[in-house]
Amino acid sequence: MIKASKSEMQVVTSKVYIFHSAQLICQKIQVSGLARLSGKDENFSLKMCHLSALAFLPADDILETFNELKPHLPGEAKAVTD
Repeated sequence: MIKASKSEMQVVTSKVYIFHSAQLICQKIQVSGLARLSGKDENFSLKMCHLSALAFLPADDILETFNELKPHLPGEAKAVTD
């Protein structure tokens, strides 16, 4: 039973981190004044969603992948990615 609950809790914890990451990115978009652009520009919104996908990577790969992704994001995203 303990082994099963630890296994299940890891999944729940991972889902919480992914949700929290996406929530922080959305909050940063709003604080940066880019919410309107995100709502109007589908391409901008999609590219910003790529940032949330970083949560699915192993921790050791996140920084390198972020640095590869950053040049492909729109210029306005700098307010979020800094």
